[in-house]
Amino acid sequence: MRTLIKTELSLPLLHRGKVRDIFDIDDNNMLIVTSDRLSAYDVVFDQPIPEKGTVLTSIANYWFRKTEHIIQNHLTGTSLEEVLSKDEAEMLAGRAIVVKKLRPLALEAVVRGYLIGSGWKEYLSSGMVCGIPLPQNMKLAQQLLKPLYTPSSKADVGEHDANISFKETEAIVGSALASQIKDVSLKIYQFAAEHALNCGIIIADTKFEFGLDEDNQADLGLALDGDADRLIAVASDGTTIDGDRQLCLFAKDLAQRNQLTNRSVVATVMSNLGLRQALEQVDITMVEVPVGDRNVLTQLDTGVAILGGEQSGHLVFRNHATTGDGLLSGALLADLVLRSGRKSADIAGETMHQFPQVLISIPVKSNPTELLDRLTEEIAEATTRLDDIGRVLVRASGTEPVIRIMVEAIEEAMARREAEYLADVIRRAVR
Repeated sequence: MRTLIKTELSLPLLHRGKVRDIFDIDDNNMLIVTSDRLSAYDVVFDQPIPEKGTVLTSIANYWFRKTEHIIQNHLTGTSLEEVLSKDEAEMLAGRAIVVKKLRPLALEAVVRGYLIGSGWKEYLSSGMVCGIPLPQNMKLAQQLLKPLYTPSSKADVGEHDANISFKETEAIVGSALASQIKDVSLKIYQFAAEHALNCGIIIADTKFEFGLDEDNQADLGLALDGDADRLIAVASDGTTIDGDRQLCLFAKDLAQRNQLTNRSVVATVMSNLGLRQALEQVDITMVEVPVGDRNVLTQLDTGVAILGGEQSGHLVFRNHATTGDGLLSGALLADLVLRSGRKSADIAGETMHQFPQVLISIPVKSNPTELLDRLTEEIAEATTRLDDIGRVLVRASGTEPVIRIMVEAIEEAMARREAEYLADVIRRAVR
C-alpha cells in the first residue's frame, strides 16, 4: 500500500497543515493534497496510516457532489494532469484536488443532531448546549428534537476554537451572511443525515467551513419597484434579468420538472423577440396578450398556463398568487440559481438572446387608433425590411394620448433606423 507523509512538488508550497499540504497554482487556483499523516489534539504522530489521504479525499468529494444542489463548492473540475507533471499526477492520484482560492470566513459552522461529546458534558452541568436550553432528562447520544446550529470561532494555529453566539457571528461576518451560513449549514446537515441514515450511518454532528469568491461579490442582485409587485434582477456580470429573461428561466425550469401547465406561458406583445425564439426552441408556447398585467392575469385565469408576465418584471405565478409579487419572484429566482449550482451570469446569459429594442413615443391630439389605421402601409414596409431578423410594433397607449413605437432587430442601429422612420411618418401625419 502506498504511503504519503510529506508532499514535495514542483509547485510552490503555500501551507503545510496537520494532514493537508497546499500548493500554489495561479492567482485563482491551488492544489490540496491529503497526506497519510495522523494527528490528534494538535499533535502529528510519526506513524502514518497508509492510504488515509485517499480515503479522506474520496469521502470529501462524495459529499461535495451530493450537496452541490444546496451550495456551490470550491472544486474546479481541473484534472491533476493539467497542473502537474505526469509522475506527480500519478503519485497523487485519488488524494489531490484542484480548487478555487476563496476568502475564508473566520468561523466554523457546527450542526448537532444528537446529544454527544462536548454537548453532553455541557448538558450535564447546565441543561444547555452552547447556551441553548434542552429538555430535562435527556440521555447520552439521544437524538435532538431538531438539529442545533452552534457556531464557533476559527482560532489561530495553536489555539482552540470557542463556541460563540449567533449575534457574535453577525458581528464577524454581518447579519445577512450569518443567516445564510446558518440556513445552508442546517440544510446540508439535514440532507446528509437523512442520506447517511438510509445507508445505516448516523451523523451525530458535523462542522462546515465557508469561503467567499471574487472579493465577496454577490452573485445575484434584486430590485423591486415602489409597491414591490415588479422585480428586476442583476446577474453577477451585470446582465439585467428583466421580466422576459425571468419568464424564460422560470418557464424552462418548470418545464424541465414537468410543472409547466400545457407547456405554455402568457406574455404581452412587448415581450422580446428573443423570448419567443427561446421558448419555441424548447417546444414551449407563448400565449400573447395586450400590454397590461390585467390582461396577463385574465388569460392565466382561463387555465391555459400558470406562469405569465411582462417585460417590466411583473410576473404572476398563478399557483402561488393572484397578482405580481416581486418578493416571491426574487425568492423563486434565487432558488432557481441555487439549484442550478451555477453562476447567475451563466444561466442568465444563455437562457435567451435579447434583441435590441428601440422605443419611441409620439404625442398625438387626434384619435391614435384612427391614425394608425392610415399608416398600415408604412408599418408593413418597415416590417418587410426587417424580414425575419426583427419585429415592428406600433400601438396606441392605453394610459395617455401617445403612439408608442417599438422596433427590434439583430442590431440596434437597424432597429433605430426603422423606429426613426416610423416616428417621422407619424409626426408628419399629426401636423
